[in-house]
Amino acid sequence: MSIKFLASIEAGQELPYSTTDPAEIDHIALLIAARLVRGTVPDFGYPGATARIEELTPDGRAVLSLLQAQEARKR
Repeated sequence: MSIKFLASIEAGQELPYSTTDPAEIDHIALLIAARLVRGTVPDFGYPGATARIEELTPDGRAVLSLLQAQEARKR
């Protein structure tokens, strides 16, 4: 699910991207841990804190390219 979130950010948002939505913060934390994006997440337990994606990493771009190729094959 975090990969689909990454694709939605890449397709529809300018970077840097910031959010206070807890579900999006969870996705961003996973993407940072997987080294697919560079950014920051707040310490857990701080309501209203902001997470931020600064940029996609080369690995993040590679994953998105693979995802796009896979979806193109489905058509």
